[in-house]
Amino acid sequence: MMKLKTLAIFLIISTSVLYGQNNKTHTWSFQGNYDIMESSDDVYGSDIYSASVIYEYQLRPKLAIGGGFGLGTSNAMVYDYKIGVIEEDDLRDKTQIIKIFGRVKYKFSDTPSGFFINCDLGYVNGSVEGWDGSNNNPFGINIVPSVGATLSLNSNYSVFFGAGLSLQRIKYGKVDTYPSDVPWQLLDYDVTMASKQTSGFQLYAGISF
Repeated sequence: MMKLKTLAIFLIISTSVLYGQNNKTHTWSFQGNYDIMESSDDVYGSDIYSASVIYEYQLRPKLAIGGGFGLGTSNAMVYDYKIGVIEEDDLRDKTQIIKIFGRVKYKFSDTPSGFFINCDLGYVNGSVEGWDGSNNNPFGINIVPSVGATLSLNSNYSVFFGAGLSLQRIKYGKVDTYPSDVPWQLLDYDVTMASKQTSGFQLYAGISF
């Protein structure tokens, strides 16, 4: 019985993919991303590597909508300040991320190869252990407007690449310093969670079928 269910699911997925290829209304893509988030006065920058599976439905010859799901890793922006022997690596932590997003895509030509613009709107989730032992999600809303190009390989497959602006809502540990009561320590500090909108640069490439 289990084999029949597995076979049925496989046939449904295969039929959907083949239907989309033959009718050019459905497109599946695998996409790899590299986000370079900028440093600021409050937070360190962050590198985010991720891979996504994306589905697009062609509303018009040049207009498509869709969505995607991705997994990745990041050296998260958690704490923001160097104090004494505390080093930058102690203020950051690598975290695995999950992201979901919607997409609007406009092609400048209805031919298989050509240029396009995208706008992705989604949410990024990750878990980082804070100094107090609690788990915090340092990420949040993510918006990525971008431009790119598609190169058709044949009637079923194409490759694409692009670049865009990554706008990421992040949470971080804001450090407030004050004179210390300890004789051998000039400053003491408190860490409180804060949030802000950060910006960065995204590069991506992938294959569609």
